[in-house]
Amino acid sequence: MPKFAVDSHCGKVRKLNEDSFEAAPDIGLWLVADGVGGHDSGEVASELTRSTIAASYRGRGDLVAAVEEAHAVVCKAIASEQGGANMASTVVALALQGSDFQIAWVGDSRAYLWNGALRLLTRDHSVVEEMVSRGEISREEGTSHPNRHIITRCIGMASKAALEVSSLAGSLGAGESLLLCSDGLNDAVSAESISGIMASEMGADRRVAELIAAALEGGGRDNITVAVIDGGASGAVRRQGVLPTRSSRGSLWQRLRKFFK
Repeated sequence: MPKFAVDSHCGKVRKLNEDSFEAAPDIGLWLVADGVGGHDSGEVASELTRSTIAASYRGRGDLVAAVEEAHAVVCKAIASEQGGANMASTVVALALQGSDFQIAWVGDSRAYLWNGALRLLTRDHSVVEEMVSRGEISREEGTSHPNRHIITRCIGMASKAALEVSSLAGSLGAGESLLLCSDGLNDAVSAESISGIMASEMGADRRVAELIAAALEGGGRDNITVAVIDGGASGAVRRQGVLPTRSSRGSLWQRLRKFFK
């Protein structure tokens, strides 16, 4: 079983943490879901995404199908007025079996591989990424582009086109790590700084803490969720997580309970 850590922080600006995460090492599943800011009930969308993917993957073992099912569940909730009319979420999900992994994603939550250098595995589903791909702007220009937060795919928001889930497969070796994050990390921390933290010999829990601290130092303008999963490790599993306060957790579950009756 790999060593890992995962944590989430509301940031310095937002009053509500709309990110959700799952860490289920017994089935080799980790994910980060980021409720789309500026729309109603982003926290409901991300939690429905998390819970649906976790339950579906546990039952069927098909990661892409689990993400597709989450989209259907959130759209059904919208149609039945069980949440905001435009609620939506991004997601990046990892399935790890031995050293083999699959990553599925929708939106701009990211997965990186650390293997002595930092490599971005996912490609954002965003307006800016499409502009970069067409050669209209450079990647450096994209980091400050006014449309950098506009995504082209998401879980939910039923008026959008049918969902297309992106996925990739790979192998995680000893001394390598996978990093999953919401855009609250990479928007606030440069790739060079992320690389420097991932290069350290600290445990996964310390690297996660340092990454979140760096995002807060970078302004903390968004919710920040980070998961680090180390390859080739054995022994005790380490998990770290920040739960919502009792009042916000109770309010959220009151809103979600109707979906599971």
